[in-house]
Amino acid sequence: MLVGEAPGEREELEGAPFVGPAGWELDKWLRAAGLRRSDVFVTNVVRYRPPGNDIEHWIKPARKKGMPDGWLERAGRWYAPEVAEGLSKLREEIEQVQPRVIVALGNVPLWALTGEWGITDWRGRKLALAQNLFSDEGLPALAAVVVPVLHPAAVLRQYAWQTYAIHDFKKRVVPAL
Repeated sequence: MLVGEAPGEREELEGAPFVGPAGWELDKWLRAAGLRRSDVFVTNVVRYRPPGNDIEHWIKPARKKGMPDGWLERAGRWYAPEVAEGLSKLREEIEQVQPRVIVALGNVPLWALTGEWGITDWRGRKLALAQNLFSDEGLPALAAVVVPVLHPAAVLRQYAWQTYAIHDFKKRVVPAL
């Protein structure tokens, strides 16, 4: 299972995750690791495109004060109802797919799945799925490993990072399958 942040412009238009330039980059990584897009379930944490394509409109550090009504706090972040709705849908997808490996593509999925933040610090590691991040009950008996990987859109802006992303897929994701 691959989990991204939120739809971009192209994804919003087509109604599918990772179909634009970031998706083409992701496809390169999958091919380099010997995987096909059809081998994986691809989704996002947030189901709507954030204003200005900036997720920070809906997720903010918990140290911020005066958050709007309806915002929630968890694992060091305030998040908007749009994110809460996405987390609920993500939980359903994880329960349905029952993946052994979940690839967190970027900071938002890293936070949503593990409670951690800082993709450059955590990328390439094998982390446990945070059982208490989705609800008070947690996820029942799911022993998936979470592998944080840089987001393809970040790699398009910092192309030298592509080597890290491909390495993480080949050396961390594939062996965990």
